[in-house]
This record gives sequence, C-alpha cells and structure tokens, in this order.
Amino acid sequence: MLRKSLADTTLAAVDAPLMRHVKQQGFADAQLASTLGSTAAAVRARRKGLGVLPCVKQIDTLAAEFPAQTNYLYMTYSATDSDPPVLSRDFKKTTMVPWRPPLLQ
Repeated sequence: MLRKSLADTTLAAVDAPLMRHVKQQGFADAQLASTLGSTAAAVRARRKGLGVLPCVKQIDTLAAEFPAQTNYLYMTYSATDSDPPVLSRDFKKTTMVPWRPPLLQ
C-alpha cells in the first residue's frame, strides 16, 4: 500500500515525516530508491540530510537482576533518542589481532 502511494512521488518531494514513516515501516534505502526511480546512495544522502537517522536502543539481558555489563543493542527508526551514548567518528580506533603461541609437540 505504501509502495503504491510512493510510486508517483519523487525523491525531492519526500520530506522528513514521510521518510521517517517509510523507514519505520521497514523499507531499506535500496527499496525506496527502486520505488522512487533513484539510487540507494541518493536516498541515503537525502535521508541523512533530512536528519532521519536510526537510534540505538538496548535491552537489559539480565532482566535487571544484576547491573548488566553487556547489553543487547539494536537500531531502530521508531525511537527519538538513543539509550547508550553514541560515539562520534572522532574516537580512536583499535584493532585486536588474536594470537597464540605455537603448540609444542
């Protein structure tokens, strides 16, 4: 139903409330691009330009029995703010390389 209503729309005509609604309904950028006759990169740029970004939410996997050290995190467009603080792109990246000594025979 939503796809049919978007068939006569252009990417430039999609505003922030409509973009948020489409993303909340589970449309990927590529699906929306196909419907609008555009590219996934153009839809992504338009979505980011409109400020329609997913929020990070967390589920306490210990059911609040103990303070959770590790939580289940997921991304959604159905929220207005993130639960844990979202890191900016300015953080220092670290690469972990697993290693073990050779086995002695």
